[in-house]
Amino acid sequence: MSVTAKVDLSGLEKRFSDAARESRLAEATDRAGFMMNKYVPLDKGTLRASEGTSSQFRAGRLVWNTPYAAAQYYKPMRHTQSGTTDHWCDAFKAKDMGKLMAYVEAMYRG
Repeated sequence: MSVTAKVDLSGLEKRFSDAARESRLAEATDRAGFMMNKYVPLDKGTLRASEGTSSQFRAGRLVWNTPYAAAQYYKPMRHTQSGTTDHWCDAFKAKDMGKLMAYVEAMYRG
């Protein structure tokens, strides 16, 4: 199960080299995954851990790669751990996207 978010970076093409943009994209993607994982259920299982090993950070792609990831994401379930939910990307966008955007803006300013 993968998540895609599109951000227009065309204005940055003139300011940064390809390598610098790719490095910043990887950092921003890694940060998004880190921030999003608190919403991902099954913190003691392999679902959360699979994001760090399956994602393609330099391509800006987060992936949760377990046989049950799609079921945990798409099927409404009663999660017992506070804060976790199905559709964890939506929860992240609603609650923490502003924090990620502030982080990315600071990264490009600095």
